[in-house]
Amino acid sequence: MKPVLLPKILAISLLTLAALGFSEDTRVADEHRLQVREVEQAIQWVRPQLPFQRITLFANAIVAAGKKYGVEPLTLVAIAHQESSFRENLPTGRAGEVGMLQIRKVWLKNPKFRRAFRKATVADLKNPEKAFHFAAWILKDLKRGGRGESLPYWTYYNARKFQNRFKYYLRVKRHLTAIEIKRTQSQQALLASSASLPSFEEWQPEIPARRQLTENVAPAPLPVNPAQNILRQIDWPQKAIEVLQRES
Repeated sequence: MKPVLLPKILAISLLTLAALGFSEDTRVADEHRLQVREVEQAIQWVRPQLPFQRITLFANAIVAAGKKYGVEPLTLVAIAHQESSFRENLPTGRAGEVGMLQIRKVWLKNPKFRRAFRKATVADLKNPEKAFHFAAWILKDLKRGGRGESLPYWTYYNARKFQNRFKYYLRVKRHLTAIEIKRTQSQQALLASSASLPSFEEWQPEIPARRQLTENVAPAPLPVNPAQNILRQIDWPQKAIEVLQRES
């Protein structure tokens, strides 16, 4: 291989890698936007009164937290709806629960929690964007602890006794089911609307029908001038004979 070709090959390789990296970044960004849109719809279904700007803010935080800690975003939506109906600035509960996710202040003293969030404060627990990350971390810790048994691990988020966990399961599961029903209905409506539209192969432009002339159909007569009609009625040979007789 000639030394002159090496820079060209290297340049082409770098451009190819850059293009592949760009396409991968685009794919990841598209997936993120799609997930955010799905979470936005879920929040709208369970809390339609929320301003859309807040819905978008919460959806982005939920998707980011779910991706970072391996928690299903819709689970976070259902838990937030159960804990506070996505309301902010709630008063501190009797057990010390704070904010939209109703996280207990005692978590700030948990050694593992402190290692993950060293600078977390009570004010941060009231911040929805940060609280979704805190809640996702707690859910991950509960899941990692092998707590599942006959009920999902996330039921430990609210209670420890089986009876209370079972009540919590029914409430959160009801929200998850409602979201799933709404999503199914939305997909069916979208499919129905798309099915009513003609496909490209079926669609044909409307072309005015042309008048087909056949051998059995005579062409329409041309319009005749009235003066020409009078001239056709004159016997011109006889007229010429009369004129010759007068002149002779």
